Amino acid sequence: MVFAKLWTEFLPDLTDKKNVQINFESSLGVILSKYFSLKLAFLGKYDNEPVLASPALKKFDYLYTTSLVAKF
Repeated sequence: MVFAKLWTEFLPDLTDKKNVQINFESSLGVILSKYFSLKLAFLGKYDNEPVLASPALKKFDYLYTTSLVAKF
C-alpha cells in the first residue's frame, strides 16, 4: 500500500505586510510489512525577508528526509 500527503502553510507578518513565510511538505509512504513502513519527504521553507544578521541566509531552504517507521 502506498500513501501520499501534501500540506502548505502561509504565515504573514502582522506588523510588516511585505514579510511572509510559506512552508510546504510533500511526502510519500510505502507500507513494507505489518510493522514497518518507509517515508520519503521534501520540506520547503520560503521567507520573503530573512533576518539580515547574516549575509549567508537565503530566502528558500529545503530538507529531504527518509524515515523508517515502526508501528507496534
